[in-house]
Amino acid sequence: MREDGIRAFGKSEERLKKEARNITPQNGSFTSGFDRGRCVVTAVAQNPALVCAWLDQMYDPFQSPQNNWGTYGENDEFDIFELGENANGEEMLKHAPLGDASPVEVREAEAVGGPLAVLDEYYDVYVTCPDDAQYRLDWIKDYFTPDMNTKYVYPNVFMSREDTQELSNLQADIQKTINAKKSDWIMNGFTDADWDKYLDELDAYGLQKYLDLFQKYLDNFYADQTEAE
Repeated sequence: MREDGIRAFGKSEERLKKEARNITPQNGSFTSGFDRGRCVVTAVAQNPALVCAWLDQMYDPFQSPQNNWGTYGENDEFDIFELGENANGEEMLKHAPLGDASPVEVREAEAVGGPLAVLDEYYDVYVTCPDDAQYRLDWIKDYFTPDMNTKYVYPNVFMSREDTQELSNLQADIQKTINAKKSDWIMNGFTDADWDKYLDELDAYGLQKYLDLFQKYLDNFYADQTEAE
């Protein structure tokens, strides 16, 4: 192979590697802590102010970790936490050694769920970070984060009832087409003509309207962020 051919091959290999290792984070990777379905106060509540006051307590920095993982001091087989102290001598929830028990099973048996917030600054102040979670975070940081080049992911937004319904109707055909082509092309490959036909099908299913709806609420989201600043 000629020297210029070697250089060209090297550049192509580097470009292919770069494109193949460009990982796009999923929405849940950045926004999994926001869940609008945690709790709903409906018109049936006879004393909504009292209900909301109780809900406020669920966001207490000492209570939220218990809602998320479980509690301590129970007279049962195991507890997810032991009551300890942080560096300032204040009470802190420490994840207890579970031995052979599965952390997930213990949490599912004890966690309350519901409304909660566990912020980064809570760790080592109100609660410790569980070893298995820290392991996953380190693993993601070491193996995936270096190839995540996307600065933003689509945020959690609230859409109107009408737009939510329209988005759902559009998504039914669009997502079905995307998934079908993805599996087919992985197994059988595709041509430029197949790709052009695929784009035409998506257009016919209202892809532009689908994208416009997402863009509308993305613009609103960042407009609100700017006003808040």
